[in-house]
Amino acid sequence: MKTLTLQKKNDGPSRTAVVGTISIVLMILAGSIYPVFGKKLTTAFSPLSLLFISEMMGGLFIMLSFGLLPLIKKLRKVKRREGITLLWIAITSGVLAPYFWFAGLHGTTAVNAELYSRSEMIFLILLSAVILRERLTKHHFLSLGIILFGVLCVALKGFTVGFSMGSGDVLIVASAITYAFGGIFVKRDLKNVHPELIIFTRALCATAFFFASSAFVSQNFIAELRTMPSDIVGALLVYGFVGKFLGTYSFHEAIETLKVATVSMFSTLAVVGGMTFAALYLGEEIHGYQMVGAAFIVLGVLSLQHVGHHATRKVHEHHMRQHHRHHL
Repeated sequence: MKTLTLQKKNDGPSRTAVVGTISIVLMILAGSIYPVFGKKLTTAFSPLSLLFISEMMGGLFIMLSFGLLPLIKKLRKVKRREGITLLWIAITSGVLAPYFWFAGLHGTTAVNAELYSRSEMIFLILLSAVILRERLTKHHFLSLGIILFGVLCVALKGFTVGFSMGSGDVLIVASAITYAFGGIFVKRDLKNVHPELIIFTRALCATAFFFASSAFVSQNFIAELRTMPSDIVGALLVYGFVGKFLGTYSFHEAIETLKVATVSMFSTLAVVGGMTFAALYLGEEIHGYQMVGAAFIVLGVLSLQHVGHHATRKVHEHHMRQHHRHHL
C-alpha cells in the first residue's frame, strides 16, 4: 500500500515514526472495539448478516486500495491448484470461522470472546507441527503452555469450578480452530499468492454465501436494518468504519512503516483495550480470573513473538496481512 508523501525527503524518518505511532494507536483502538461493538450488533443482526457486513468491509477496503479490475486480473493469473486452495480458504476463513465467531458472540460476553479467540495461536502452532512438520522447541511449548493456562483460567473461572464453557464460548473456540486451519493452508500452499487476493476472495465467497442463504432464513438483512433501534445505527457505523475499515487501514500503514514484529507485539494490547471497552460501553463485569487469564494470554503471545512462530519475516507478514481482523 502506498502512502502520500507530504513532507520533504530529509524529514522521512521523522514522518515514518509519527505515521507508525499513529497507526499503532488506531490499530489497537480498532482491535479493542471490534468485539465490543460486534457484541452490541448481535442484539439487532443475525450472525449471517454480521458475517456479510464484516467480510464486505474488508473486501471494500481492498478494492479501494488496489482497484477492482487489477484484483480480477491478478485472480485470473492464479494457478488452478492455488485457486482450489484459495476457494477452500475463502470457505473456512471467510465463511465458517467468522460465522462461528458471530454466532458465539450471541451466547457469550465480549470479554470471553476476546480471550477465547486467542486460543487460535495454540491451534496454529500445533497444526504447524502436525501438518507442516515444523519443529517445535521447548520455548514454543512453554509459550503455548502459558497461553493455555490463561484460557483454562477463564474456562474454569480461576480454577474454582469445573469446566464451565457455555455454547457461545465453544463456538468462539470453534472459530479459532477454523481460522487456524485456514492459516495453515495459506502458509503451506498460498505463500506466493498476494494477501489482498485472499481477502478479496473471502469477501466474494462470504457475499455469495450470504445471498444463497438469505432465502432460507426468516429474518432478512433488509428487515433487520428497518427495525434496528437508533442506538444500533451508531454502533454499526463505529463497527464498520472504525473497527473494520479504519482498523484495516491503520494495520497496513503500521506494517508499511514499522517492523512486523513490532506491529504484532503491540496488537496484543487490544486484549486489554477490549476488556476495558466492554466494561465501559456494554457494562460487562470484569472478573479477577478474566484479568489473570488475560495477563497469561498476553504474556504467552509476547513470548511466542520473541521465539518466532513463522519461518521468516516475509511469511509472518503474509500471514498477518491476509488474516488481520481483531486479533493477531
